[in-house]
Amino acid sequence: MFVGMWESAARVAEQQFTGAWLRTLQRLYDRPEDVPAKVAYFKIFLEQKQKLIPLLRGKSLARKIYNTLLEENQPPPLQVETNYPLNDWTVIWANANAKTIPPHLRAKWYCLIQNVIPTRERLYSKKLVDSPLCARCGSTDTLLHRLVQCDPSGSEAWLKCAKRIAALMKVVPNSIQPYLLLRPDILSPEKQELVAEDLCRTAVNLHQRWCTGR
Repeated sequence: MFVGMWESAARVAEQQFTGAWLRTLQRLYDRPEDVPAKVAYFKIFLEQKQKLIPLLRGKSLARKIYNTLLEENQPPPLQVETNYPLNDWTVIWANANAKTIPPHLRAKWYCLIQNVIPTRERLYSKKLVDSPLCARCGSTDTLLHRLVQCDPSGSEAWLKCAKRIAALMKVVPNSIQPYLLLRPDILSPEKQELVAEDLCRTAVNLHQRWCTGR
């Protein structure tokens, strides 16, 4: 995307700063090895330009570059995907990106799904605390424990959510399990975005409630 934006800027007729600066550097340096350390980012541009720019002609620059790099350099799976290989992560990330979820809630849900919240269990695994137990109830302080097990009000809120989702999907509430708050690999073709949004709002609200002690 960096290479694409610069190439696009270089072809802009108006004297925008980025384009003018890029054209100046292009006149000064033709080879990556000639680029001084102070403009090392231009060295990256020169190194990648020969390979990527021919792919961009007449294409959507950023998308074409992204797809090309993704095909050649598949990213490793996230740690949470490795920890829970039986879940359908394609569905999980699709639900996490449902259009009906407000961005600020989506960002918080991502943190919960990726399990980057500093629970005592997680801190204990990194030897940052002396116990993985919850200071409130004495059980192991996992994310799911915080959301639906530590406090009766959390369990009640989850049951209401499960009933709403079951009604949307026309299934029995017992089939909607609490783990879906953290690994939403659930499909509901007709109501998918509503189900995802409800899970997101419930998960974020329950964790906020636990953090504030309400």
